[in-house]
Amino acid sequence: MNSAVLKGYVVVPYFFNSLSDKALKEGKRMAQVFGSHLIIFGCGSSDEERYLLSSLAGTLINDHYSVTSYLVEKNKWKKMFYHFSSNYDVVMLIYAHNTNMTQTGRNLRKEISSLRRQRSPFLMVNERVSFNDYSKIVLMIDFSPLEKEKILWASYFARKYHSLIYVLVPEPKDMFLKVKIQSNLQSLEKLYNNLSLSYEIVSLRTSYGKSVSEGLLFAKNIQAGCFLHLTSGGRDIFSILEGDTDVRTIREAVDIPILCINPRDDLYVLCQ
Repeated sequence: MNSAVLKGYVVVPYFFNSLSDKALKEGKRMAQVFGSHLIIFGCGSSDEERYLLSSLAGTLINDHYSVTSYLVEKNKWKKMFYHFSSNYDVVMLIYAHNTNMTQTGRNLRKEISSLRRQRSPFLMVNERVSFNDYSKIVLMIDFSPLEKEKILWASYFARKYHSLIYVLVPEPKDMFLKVKIQSNLQSLEKLYNNLSLSYEIVSLRTSYGKSVSEGLLFAKNIQAGCFLHLTSGGRDIFSILEGDTDVRTIREAVDIPILCINPRDDLYVLCQ
């Protein structure tokens, strides 16, 4: 990679376990997709851990990745990590999980709760994910006015990596939701057509409440790189009635990475 043209940082928390290796594998791919500098944020203090992390970074540099590694003591790691991710140009954070916990050892629900307070998106990869191709990206259009965040992020994949975007459109019976979804779809089509991006619109036929499950199955069947998900913060009506939708979606996605996009109060621009 040519560091002169790199955009931002892809950050991987690394705790010297199999889930950390899974997250790093996906982090390497994301750094290639977005032309970003890879940061390995290690947690440890022993000479062995320092040697392992240095060797890991050295191997990646030899493989022509632009990479920096840090090793932070456990009692300081959380503070340093969130300071870095809050104050630097972080493209995304990369996590692997086994439906119960992530590579940091934290409970999945608690980890997601913390990550939703970050400005950066976070990629959640189940340990079972065996193959995914970022040349295909899936997003489902919903009724929220914040859908523009997902629409923009899908466009970044298309503009940086020439990904084909599959746009899934649910068909709720409620006319209010249907109108809002169509309005967001029109905005998407206008943007993507202006940018000459490749996309396909796919109508979902199941009930609205099952549309995410159908979308994840669709993404699995086409071996998509990831499924884009707008985080709710656990405060939407569906989370209140049925439990945290962010956690349920991530746990259900055992075969496809989920790019969780946190709504921001500013407009982050990855591509000019």
